[in-house]
Amino acid sequence: MLAGCQNEGPGSAAIVAGSCGGTRFNHFSFESWQGYESYLVDAFKIFGNKAPRLLGDLGYKGSEGMFILEGSLQRALNMSGLGLDFYRNWNADWFSPSTYTAKITDIDLSRLQTCADSVMKTYPEIAETYLAATGDSGGVKTVNGKVVLDCWQDKWWVAPACRSTPGSCTPCTTAQAGWGLIPMVQQATFHNMPVAFATAIIEPDQYIPLGREYQSLTYWWWPDTMFTLDNPVLVQFPAFNAAEHAVENYRTMKDNTRLTNWAAGGIEVAADKAAHLAEKINAIYSAEITVMLKRYVQLGNDPWESACEWLKGNDNLWQSWMPNETACTSGKGLVDSNGDFITDRARAVGCETCPVGHYSKEQGATRVCTPCTKGNYQSLPGEDVCLPCERGKVAGQDGMRACTACPLGEYAEGTGMINCSICGNGTGQEDKWTTSEPVMSQGKETWIQVQGADNISYCGCVAGTYLWNGRCEECIEGSICEGSSKLLLAPGYYSRATEPGEVYYCFGERVRCPGGEPGTCAFGRDTSTIACSACEIGLHSRDGICVQCGGGDYALVTIVGILGCIMIAVLYVVLMNEGQKSKQPGSLLIAALGMGQMVTIVQSLDAGMADPPGRGGVKTIGEKMRQLTVVQQFKIDWGEPFASILVALEVMAFDLDMISIGCVAPMEPVMKFATRTLMVLLLFAVASVVHFGYLAWQRSRGGAQAGKGFQISLLLRTAGTLFMVFFISLCSSLLAPFRRNQHPNGRWTVQAYHGVYCNGEGEHLSMSIIGGLACLLPLGFLAICVWVARLKDLKILKLKIHGLQTADVKFLRACSFLFMRFRPGAEAFSVLFLVRNALVVLCPLFPGASAKVVSMNLILYGSLVMVAYSKPWRAMVCNFLDMMLVTGMLVILDMGSLFVEDNDGGTTMVICLIFSALMLLSIIASVFYGIAKHFIQKYRKPFKFFLCHQKIAAGSMARLLKIELQKRGSKYSTFVDCDDLNDLTRLFSYVGQDTETFVIMGSPDIMTRKWCVGEMCTARSHKVNTVLLMWPDFVKPDKAFIENYESIVPDIVELANYNIGLQEVQDTMAWISTVETIDVPGLISGEAIEHICGQMTGTTRSRSIADTREAPDCIILSDLDNMEAAATAYVLLALIVPKLVGGQKNNMPAVLQKDRSVPDTVCSALVICSDGCFKQFQFGDWLMQVAKLPGCCVLPIIAEDGFRFPSPSYYEEISGMPQLEMLDLPIYIRAIKAVFQEIAVVFSPQNYSSTQEDLDLRAKQVAWRISSGALKSLYQKIMAKDDDEAGDAAVAGDGEKKALEDAPSNLVMPTPEQVLEEMF
Repeated sequence: MLAGCQNEGPGSAAIVAGSCGGTRFNHFSFESWQGYESYLVDAFKIFGNKAPRLLGDLGYKGSEGMFILEGSLQRALNMSGLGLDFYRNWNADWFSPSTYTAKITDIDLSRLQTCADSVMKTYPEIAETYLAATGDSGGVKTVNGKVVLDCWQDKWWVAPACRSTPGSCTPCTTAQAGWGLIPMVQQATFHNMPVAFATAIIEPDQYIPLGREYQSLTYWWWPDTMFTLDNPVLVQFPAFNAAEHAVENYRTMKDNTRLTNWAAGGIEVAADKAAHLAEKINAIYSAEITVMLKRYVQLGNDPWESACEWLKGNDNLWQSWMPNETACTSGKGLVDSNGDFITDRARAVGCETCPVGHYSKEQGATRVCTPCTKGNYQSLPGEDVCLPCERGKVAGQDGMRACTACPLGEYAEGTGMINCSICGNGTGQEDKWTTSEPVMSQGKETWIQVQGADNISYCGCVAGTYLWNGRCEECIEGSICEGSSKLLLAPGYYSRATEPGEVYYCFGERVRCPGGEPGTCAFGRDTSTIACSACEIGLHSRDGICVQCGGGDYALVTIVGILGCIMIAVLYVVLMNEGQKSKQPGSLLIAALGMGQMVTIVQSLDAGMADPPGRGGVKTIGEKMRQLTVVQQFKIDWGEPFASILVALEVMAFDLDMISIGCVAPMEPVMKFATRTLMVLLLFAVASVVHFGYLAWQRSRGGAQAGKGFQISLLLRTAGTLFMVFFISLCSSLLAPFRRNQHPNGRWTVQAYHGVYCNGEGEHLSMSIIGGLACLLPLGFLAICVWVARLKDLKILKLKIHGLQTADVKFLRACSFLFMRFRPGAEAFSVLFLVRNALVVLCPLFPGASAKVVSMNLILYGSLVMVAYSKPWRAMVCNFLDMMLVTGMLVILDMGSLFVEDNDGGTTMVICLIFSALMLLSIIASVFYGIAKHFIQKYRKPFKFFLCHQKIAAGSMARLLKIELQKRGSKYSTFVDCDDLNDLTRLFSYVGQDTETFVIMGSPDIMTRKWCVGEMCTARSHKVNTVLLMWPDFVKPDKAFIENYESIVPDIVELANYNIGLQEVQDTMAWISTVETIDVPGLISGEAIEHICGQMTGTTRSRSIADTREAPDCIILSDLDNMEAAATAYVLLALIVPKLVGGQKNNMPAVLQKDRSVPDTVCSALVICSDGCFKQFQFGDWLMQVAKLPGCCVLPIIAEDGFRFPSPSYYEEISGMPQLEMLDLPIYIRAIKAVFQEIAVVFSPQNYSSTQEDLDLRAKQVAWRISSGALKSLYQKIMAKDDDEAGDAAVAGDGEKKALEDAPSNLVMPTPEQVLEEMF
């Protein structure tokens, strides 16, 4: 245990196996019965400095064997005078010791173990040993072939002296497993002792109780406390015979054991005083020990109390054992009263263990603690020497407890060093040096930094730098500097061997740069070019690898050239055939437009997507499919198979490398750029050859085209179409010198030409000049397109005014490549889309991928909104196709933006902040707008009046009121649904929120119109000021009408969808009788209108003289008894007057009033055709008066949708009407027929589609017709005696189907769509 072993017996397997040496918890051992036996010598060698140290003995020896307790001993002495402590007095031949002792029959067998469970289990060889030594076969027996002790009652082994009468034997008890029985049974036999031996049970322990109770023989050892108070005496046998004991013959007594004292190894250093005291303890006699043990038991087994009592009584003895306080032993040094280490023994009061960093130095008869000198250390306390620092470590101060390992970047080559040497000393960049070494990790060499380097070979550059010309240089992006002082390149990066730190990123085909050692390129790549950008002569690039040119490469160039020429020829023929037709078939047009949009998409994606991984930088290729070529330049790392698709589209961007042009004509970057830029001119040249070749062929065979000159318009159409197709590709390729890539070394190269520095010098300067000059091509084309678009409007106008002239038609067809794609009226989108495509091409020029993506998104979203709102394409399906393609572009762009390689965080944050600010400002603006609108609407509504009317009964009257009200000022804004209602769901909100005065135009049936009633309910619920304009035959709702309203108007329940129930409707019906009322006269006149408007507005206005002129030159005839017809006449009058002002005639129009005749000054009459107008006498009389004026022309005006042209039955009906009897009916009928020989103009204000703009346009047509001079007088037509049937046909055919005549040059004709439709 002193050596850290378990509590094992002598010679145990644990000690022999060397399992000792652990933590030591016991430091001294006194009265050791082990002695210094031979097996300990080898064990101590194993323990080393932990081997226990023998301190000597206490001056007495231990003994063990048969002891006779005081009770039997005294009884024998008293009765026989013989002592039972001598073996001869136990000889049964002459003495009977059992007379004085207990007998074995006195002991309860239950207190004893069986022989088999005790001694035979622990000492199975005891029977054989006994038999061999004594020859007594009666004391043993054989069981299962094994010799065992023959025990009486299985518990007592009886000696031969009393074996015949076992009950007379004296008992001798032992403990545990039969301690001491091996020698004792032999001694009893050799010396004829009548003794029987047994082992007391363990649980409960009966060993001590049996001995004390029966006071006979017992196995015991001395010194011990168990039977001390029973005064046991060892039975003396013949003196120890070593020779007999050596052969296991135990006739003689066992030799006494030297009781030794031991100390744990090193205890004299850790506790020298205790070791000194333990070593000095001796000269104690056995009698003194016996007394001490008795006092220990008497004091209740209290070791402290018994020891203290002994110390007090033996002061002189133990004082001699105490050590000298200042005689320091090994590992210690002198200390003063404060515990500080000193060297003067005179001031010392004791010794203490030398601390770490010190050693115990001899000084005379004592020792002092001295600090270790520089370069040396001591990490343990109580040591006598200091150790020199190992290599790689230093001790820069005295008294170091441990040497310090040289830090990173320093080393120490010798032992006992004071300072470390610095790596890179004198270079001025010592902070970039370190110490490192390679290790193998998972089969790969890895460099790790190490401290405590012991030679200069460990010195190198820190990770992130490399050693170049004796200095550590910083490694930049793309370089791998793992601490080996070498620079390696990551795949996709390149640097020259002479400039390893100048790292280039291999944009595009990254496989061409395999990485590794500087100067390494893929096979066949020219290592002298920037980033391995070019192949060696005779090779061409394929998937980033340079391969030998072969026959297939030459054939590819030839095939592509031939296919290009064939496609241009096919395009020319298609355009030529299309030009010979008045209108292209719709299905083919849709197909052509779809193909055009596909090409646009291709070029947009291909020019803006980033370099697909492993496929290289897909360069600028080629409107939506053409837009793919633009998105490819955004440096988006596309995966497969999309990357391969983009590569396949490169041919549309004139990428000559796609057809291995380098095999046929190797070109430097400038020449390649020039060829690619001017490729469109080559296409034009091919188109010219095809054109003139076709003309020559036609002339040679005398074809239809032979005498038509050079037909430049056809060539221009082909060239324009080519330019439109490749506009994005051309623009994108022209901008190549201005799109650049930045490399990790800070240098810039041209994005599409990796081997050209972007520095404004040399090749880049040449490319910039070529690109700048070539930019005149798309800019010129765009300018021409703008000019053509503007000129085209003038040409169309000229066609309208002067007719179809050959030169103008040729011009328009030559430019049809611009306009044929778009519907009439949307031709401007041809220019807008060109501008959009030009802006798309400019997106890659923005710095940072975020700016590119955002700008492209804004352009595409704007295009999407513009197409969705305007629907400019000629075929509706193409509008949907355009929106779908743009949406797909946006999705691709937004998905691709997730994989942008060089995203600029700063730019992204600025964009996010800008749009966040815009969003916040929009929210704030909308909030303020809503609040402001609320207050504005509260005090000033958008509409002063809301005219609630029934279209068929009051539509024209509503239009007339709006015109007259707005003449009184802009503040009298008036809501009429056909002008102001775009969303039916907002109808009621206009009434409740946006109207100051709600005007009910009380025609007879208005109360049965659900929408009108809904408007009234809304006005009442929102307490809107309401005025009722009551028609002469209007009847206010009575109680019966209100109660039966649901059955009168069944569909009124539909208003429930707008939260208007029947109860609200009935309440509104009753409320109508309470609102302000203005009576509307049955005969509409200017004075009546002025009166109504004056009452509504509270203002007065001088009445127009248009209906009171005495001699008007243009009159408007209408059925004045029909309020709608009369209102139509006044609406037409109001709109036509401004358009006739300044003319030589017809500049004083007026509505002819009742009881007035047609003035002789009239030169034109506008006949308002309404239902039943020709059945009215006043109307017929006016028409007859007009028929008598030779110079008065007539223009019919259709005022109602339900008007039908007179038929023969109609004329028969007229002939029988009594109110017309005063008229010359034959002449009257002829006059009616003559009226409809003119093409009628539809002018119906009551129609829902008749907006203000539409009516104004039709008023222009009326003004143009009566001013053109093309109308014949009614008198002339009657005199010509036109046939009635021809007149009927003219009425039915011309009135509904013919187009308008040519207009005079001083008027602007509307709606040129019909001419455009025929042209394109």
